[in-house]
Amino acid sequence: MLSVKKECDKELKAFARVAIPAGETRRVALEIPLHACSLVNAAGQRVVEPGDFELLVGPSSREGDLQTVAFRVRNAGERK
Repeated sequence: MLSVKKECDKELKAFARVAIPAGETRRVALEIPLHACSLVNAAGQRVVEPGDFELLVGPSSREGDLQTVAFRVRNAGERK
């Protein structure tokens, strides 16, 4: 499979606006479907490439605000 490098390092895939009072914590669940990890290959097909990825979570896109979670896509095929 011919890989295609994405133009940007970060893309917003999901968000939730959650009010959290100062000093408190909340657990927030977000679903990110596999097709959100797709890209267009050299043949113009939308595909999800297998491999290791990082999910960045935080209140903004600034490096200091983000926490990283690693995940792996296995045996992903083409997505339409």
